[in-house]
Amino acid sequence: MPKLARNPHAVIDIGSNSVRMVLFDEVKRTPISFFNEKVLCGLGEGLDETGQLPALGSERALNALRRFRIICTYHGLTPEQISCIATSAVRDASNKAAFIDAVEGIMGTRVDLLSGEEEAVLAAHGVLAGDPSFCGWVADLGGGSLELSEVCDGHINCPLSYPFGALRLGQRPMPEISGVLSQAFDDYGSHKHTGRLCVVGGAWRALGQVHMAQTRYPLKVLHHYDISAEEATRFSLQIKSAEPQEMRKLAAQINPARVKSLPYAGHVLSELINALQPISVTFSSHGIREGLVQKRLPARIRAEDPVAGGIATLERQYQLDPVRSREVYVFVRRLLHETPSPYLHLLEPICRLSNLAWRDHPNYRRGNVLHAILFSPIDGLTHKERIFAALALYYRYGGDSLRDATRLGHLLTSGDVDFAKTVGALLRFVHTLTGRVGGVLDKCSLTTQGQKLVFDLAPEFAALRGEAVEIRLQTLARLMGLKPVIQVI
Repeated sequence: MPKLARNPHAVIDIGSNSVRMVLFDEVKRTPISFFNEKVLCGLGEGLDETGQLPALGSERALNALRRFRIICTYHGLTPEQISCIATSAVRDASNKAAFIDAVEGIMGTRVDLLSGEEEAVLAAHGVLAGDPSFCGWVADLGGGSLELSEVCDGHINCPLSYPFGALRLGQRPMPEISGVLSQAFDDYGSHKHTGRLCVVGGAWRALGQVHMAQTRYPLKVLHHYDISAEEATRFSLQIKSAEPQEMRKLAAQINPARVKSLPYAGHVLSELINALQPISVTFSSHGIREGLVQKRLPARIRAEDPVAGGIATLERQYQLDPVRSREVYVFVRRLLHETPSPYLHLLEPICRLSNLAWRDHPNYRRGNVLHAILFSPIDGLTHKERIFAALALYYRYGGDSLRDATRLGHLLTSGDVDFAKTVGALLRFVHTLTGRVGGVLDKCSLTTQGQKLVFDLAPEFAALRGEAVEIRLQTLARLMGLKPVIQVI
């Protein structure tokens, strides 16, 4: 079987609650996972009482690893292309040596037994991979422990680990937990500054998914889902005190195995917010696995823009022409560079992806491109940025009244939606004019002159002003509140 990439990499994460394998296409700035599977083994079950990894959980974990090893072998991965890490439960167990020996025998590679501080640093690296400008705190809630670190200007400070995993807390009476958490977080609260709290881990991801479902949030993408600290506190306290019947209803929205951990996840989150006073809470799908990949990269590559990396991946995937896209961007930017929009910085990525749906049937291009951008592996985009880019390309393909587009537009201001329509109409005009060939736009100009939108066309291209081009220009001018004029000069 041929390899899927030049340097695919597997990360095996042996946690307190689950054992997971993620296969990444390559060790690069913006890796894409093409296989992601977890098995809930409960290695941390009863650990505080017995001090040992449970026999049943250990056997489940080893069986999962045997399956993962076969998959790695048939993908052609060498031991050097497999990173195997173990965290809280294995770290704290008295019988860890025998378990690690068994794991290494199955996987054929060394197991790195991470300290709590190393976990905290890797989780922060994972968050920075998706948002290099992140400033605030990164909290990673696992089954056996909670890792916390402070992140500012790309630096990771004060990494700490607490024995407050959702699985471990679930073995203690709820009334005694508040005091323990509050006392532990008080000291970390001295690190207060203006920043966000980014939360990582399966229990918190489940909490975020429930919140999205209950608020009917239209974009079903958890990564970069951001809510105010006040709302996060309110919702956490609601989940913490929910009746058993209400909790059972949540099983339809998330993995049922996660339901029992939700009250504890909410409890920890509310106490963290109270101690740190962040401006908002952001849910991240990235964590120690992505951080592990980032740590393998040189610092200069880690510093690269994740948006640019994601766009380059899509350009290769859809066989787009970067040179041609640059020509389109220069033309578009020249007209819109003074537009007072917070999304002006997205013009280049949008232009680079403006032919994304070229292979699709014309009747499906607008819907396909909308969903492709909404769910594409482009790190570094906030939800609003992702929605703006998706809507602009939706309108580039003549979008009109798709229900999903209408619902998503409600997350933007009306002015932002109008600008997305303008960008889309401009790209539609450009691609109709040129027929997707280069060398035309360099000899044309599109400018605003008073109340007019003036298109100057070089004489050798005079015949390009066909009926379709005129209709596209009229649509663009109408959106801009201008009168269209075509001049051959």
